[in-house]
Amino acid sequence: MSFTKTQFFAAFGLIIKAPIPIKGLKKVKETDRFDIEIVFDTIQNIPETEPTKVKRKGLSASFGSDSAADYLVWENEISFKLSNGTLMVVDTEETDVDFLSLFIVSEPLGMLLFQRGDLLLHGSAIRINGHSSIIFVGEPGMGKSTTAAAFVKAGCKIISDDLVAIRIIDQKPYVIPSFPQIKIWKKSVDGLGYDYSQLEKIVEGTNKFAYYNENIFDERPAGLSKLYVITNEEEPGQVSEIHTPIELLKYFALPEQLIQSGVPMQEHFQQSLQIASHIAIEKIEKMPDFAYLENFVKERLK
Repeated sequence: MSFTKTQFFAAFGLIIKAPIPIKGLKKVKETDRFDIEIVFDTIQNIPETEPTKVKRKGLSASFGSDSAADYLVWENEISFKLSNGTLMVVDTEETDVDFLSLFIVSEPLGMLLFQRGDLLLHGSAIRINGHSSIIFVGEPGMGKSTTAAAFVKAGCKIISDDLVAIRIIDQKPYVIPSFPQIKIWKKSVDGLGYDYSQLEKIVEGTNKFAYYNENIFDERPAGLSKLYVITNEEEPGQVSEIHTPIELLKYFALPEQLIQSGVPMQEHFQQSLQIASHIAIEKIEKMPDFAYLENFVKERLK
């Protein structure tokens, strides 16, 4: 594969250099100083890989690691080599920008952020005022993106959807804005009253749409003020500080092999306890309908 037009993008507080347009990311001016470089090349000698729970377009990924890098492989489709929190090597025959963008800005980018020291959760985050943020996590189908989209519809700003990065700055947790896009299913588009003319159908699903608004995106880190776990459990309530590391581990956004033991696990526990010492983590029931969701948003924006 040959790409020649170098472009630069901003996401997660970093500058990314890439040889292709990456959909969803904010394009910025050319610069000699960048944090992450994406290159397309053949990846040699991928180590033995193991299955993961990571899926894109219904395809399962496998994970491998050696002393030089971490690897994420969607067999016969696309492979990634990720090293030092700075370099993403992409090996694929695919040339469709939609396809490439979907994979690049998901777990592979998250793995580079993990290598840089961020805590990654599978969820959605919104900015509720100029400096505070709320995160929603939960199992698939719990309505994380829909809940975030309801807050955006009410005037809040999206910080991140699907991949949420928490960075400890001066001993306090901050959510790092990714890019100004949120993805919701058609049922949520209709239920929330979004205008289809402002949406774009995305490659991940025939009934899924992306809302993108660069004009209302704030790139400043937002102090984390609350984390909601959306659940079907019968007795929701506050998560104790001591149970926070295990609770957040359930929603780790990357291959679990990255964090199963050793230093990465210790760092996860330390970061989780720092988060729990500053904010309340609360389990809430899945929203039964859009009217209930609207009231939930109104109550929290009072």
